[in-house]
Amino acid sequence: MILEQIKSTIAADYRKNDTTLRKQDEKSDNFAVKRTVVKDSASLSSEAREAGASAAALRVLAQRVEAQPEVRQDRIEATRQRVESGYYNSEEFASNLADRLISDLGIKS
Repeated sequence: MILEQIKSTIAADYRKNDTTLRKQDEKSDNFAVKRTVVKDSASLSSEAREAGASAAALRVLAQRVEAQPEVRQDRIEATRQRVESGYYNSEEFASNLADRLISDLGIKS
């Protein structure tokens, strides 16, 4: 509906400008030679420019994500080695995990 309103407004403006120009031409001595050219112009709001930039940034990020492998084999292998070595059952891991949880939850000792 808004698009139809915009179209009708543009058409009305064009007809008005065209009629005004014809009247000016008819009044001039060189009706067949003299003609004023009206050029169209458009401008984008800052929000529209921002949306365009955001869309471009999202396309770049999507391309980067698609370029990444679905499975990070290096991380899987590192984790497998830690499991096999017993790292996750060690005092060192438990201490690091506890410190990280306390830090992440904002708990002060």
